Amino acid sequence: MTEEFALLHSPLGPKGSGRVRYGAAMALYRAGLLSEAQLEVYRETSAHDGRDPLSVLAERGLPPPG
Repeated sequence: MTEEFALLHSPLGPKGSGRVRYGAAMALYRAGLLSEAQLEVYRETSAHDGRDPLSVLAERGLPPPG
């Protein structure tokens, strides 16, 4: 799952990067390493390549994946 954790931290901004982060988050969720609430943040931010999911996690009081 190391690759998936690395993909969660894909650079913000490049086209498609939000979807890459969401795909990685889905794999981690299926492996039991992300909560449903954390996955939802990645889903919401997936359409906005420049939106930082770590900021949204912090705003909602959720821990960063790790």
